[in-house]
Amino acid sequence: MAVVAEISLYSLLLLVAISDFRERRISNQLNLLIAVNAALLHLLDDGSSTVFIAVNLVLTAILFLPGYFTGNVGAGDIKLFCGLSLCWSPTFFLWTLGSGIALLLLFLGMLSLKKRVRRHSCSKVEKTNTKLLSRMPLGTAVFVGAIFTQWLTLLTSY
Repeated sequence: MAVVAEISLYSLLLLVAISDFRERRISNQLNLLIAVNAALLHLLDDGSSTVFIAVNLVLTAILFLPGYFTGNVGAGDIKLFCGLSLCWSPTFFLWTLGSGIALLLLFLGMLSLKKRVRRHSCSKVEKTNTKLLSRMPLGTAVFVGAIFTQWLTLLTSY
């Protein structure tokens, strides 16, 4: 049962990643589904501690509330991390966030560089998608970071 809940969590994170990358918005319905799924994972995992949940919620507040108050982080991102705080340890939580942001910045940097090179090599000036580069999609970073961290966890367990 826990494997099914984990697979559905990563499937939901994929949906969040796609919608956040395209629209820079995470719907409340997806956040609710992730929170319910994470709560189910917490109940199915005997080793989960409520201290982990409290630490993750404090980390979420410290990392994202300043960005929310300045308008750089959306409420959907904060709700996503609050939901995910139910099922991950603080170490996995931070690794997911750090690796996801690093990999996404690398991807967005390469995308921006490609557009600049293409703009200089073509005679036509292409209209760049400012919405794409306006704000980092943290939902996409969470998915990328979760997959990367899960992959690292599997590699180090063997």
